[in-house]
Amino acid sequence: MYPDPENEMDDNVESQEIQAETESEIQAEKSASANISAVPEYVTPGKYLLTEREKAGLNRARVGQALGLTETAVKNLETNGFELFPGSVYVRGYLKNYAKLLGTEEDELIAIYDRYCADHQLDNGRSTADLTSMPASQGDTKKIIFWVGSLLAIGIIAFVAFSALT
Repeated sequence: MYPDPENEMDDNVESQEIQAETESEIQAEKSASANISAVPEYVTPGKYLLTEREKAGLNRARVGQALGLTETAVKNLETNGFELFPGSVYVRGYLKNYAKLLGTEEDELIAIYDRYCADHQLDNGRSTADLTSMPASQGDTKKIIFWVGSLLAIGIIAFVAFSALT
């Protein structure tokens, strides 16, 4: 049997329609997945903040005032100068507050910060090991308190003994 040319055209049109639907579904899936993470992997936290601040039309002084930070501190956040802050816990808090101020996703910015810290081998404040160990300064304070207490006790004993003799 020979194929019917009219029937073959119908099959061809039908397969083209199916292919077009499939391509549009794939395109829709791609755009949906692109919206989930619109920030490229190479964006640093500072660049992200700078871009979002400029989109919002804010200057560093205004942002600093709103966050209770100096303009220099805002600049340090935007230039990835995280080592200039007292600790990574502070940086994480500043980043979250900055994201809230700009109306951007906090979790996304923190994910970018964590990735940046991993890439640059920085402490990102996620470890609790530093919370369980006692800093040397606390150990020194305890020694000083012990010695001052000991000297005070010796002084009281000496005073009582001297008073009893007179």
